[in-house]
Amino acid sequence: MEDLDNMNIGQCLDYIQEWIQNNDKENTGGAERKATQSDFNKF
Repeated sequence: MEDLDNMNIGQCLDYIQEWIQNNDKENTGGAERKATQSDFNKF
């Protein structure tokens, strides 16, 4: 958090956006793909 004291508002927003994007990649659990008819049939 001390690093945020030395950043302007634009840099803070970029930092937060990058952090969110990096954490989203870790939480996806795999590659995303479109559902097929077979997927709906299994459901």
